[in-house]
Amino acid sequence: MTRLSAERNKLMNKSTLSKIAMAATAGMLVAMPAFAQVSAGVGASVNAGPGFGGARVGLEAQASGTLPMRARMSSTTPAERQQNMIQRGQNRGDAAVTARIANLNRLEARIQAMRNISATDKASLAATIQSQISAMTTLQAQIQADSSTTSLRADLKAIAPDYRIYMLIDPQASILAAADRVETIASMLQTISGKLQTRLASSASASASAQASLSDMNSKIADANAQAQAATSEVVSLKPDNGDQAVMSSNTAALKDARAKIQAAAKDLQAARADARAIVKALAPSASASAAANASTSAR
Repeated sequence: MTRLSAERNKLMNKSTLSKIAMAATAGMLVAMPAFAQVSAGVGASVNAGPGFGGARVGLEAQASGTLPMRARMSSTTPAERQQNMIQRGQNRGDAAVTARIANLNRLEARIQAMRNISATDKASLAATIQSQISAMTTLQAQIQADSSTTSLRADLKAIAPDYRIYMLIDPQASILAAADRVETIASMLQTISGKLQTRLASSASASASAQASLSDMNSKIADANAQAQAATSEVVSLKPDNGDQAVMSSNTAALKDARAKIQAAAKDLQAARADARAIVKALAPSASASAAANASTSAR
């Protein structure tokens, strides 16, 4: 009995151990898929997420975007970059000088078209303009020949201050053109004044006020001519200051005074036209009476 009990106990212990082993094995089998899932999840996050794999992909993408730029930068040498800078400066300088030369040619043509400026004054102004055009053409060639940024910078800077004729000739030509118009209009008004004087002399009903208007008209025409001629004389001989402050101040004062004379001449012409209208109005009744008398005579 005792032996049987011992064997029974031994079998029971084996069975128990087998069950425990089976249970443990089953537990491990159950637990392994979960561990595998965790491992797979970690692996996925590393390979596809923002981990090392994601960082590597980002770095590769960044590198692919910056490498062409670096390649371009490394392909341009300092000498080439300096040459590109010089070329851009030369293009700007060429455009600026070309514009100034075109403007000076336009001003010369404008001066040549004036009718009341003497041939001598026209020739003097044309010579001044042409000399400056020649100087600018020389500067333009220097700019194109510049091989360093230092010399190019100096030549570009010379366009404005060294060629102040551009700042002088424009207002000078405008004043001369205005004076020319004043003298032209004054000549036309003088012709009208002569005709009005003839009408007044032949009119028996000419009033004293009409005669006074005619006298004032002639006076205003004469003053307009005098103002225009004085303005012309004041500016026609001006020369570029070429950086001389005293000459620049003198030119500025002369241009300002000449403009004032042109404005005074314009007011004279307005007054002369008003006088002419007053005279025509005063002659209107006598003209109507003369027309009526002619009509009556024709009827008889």
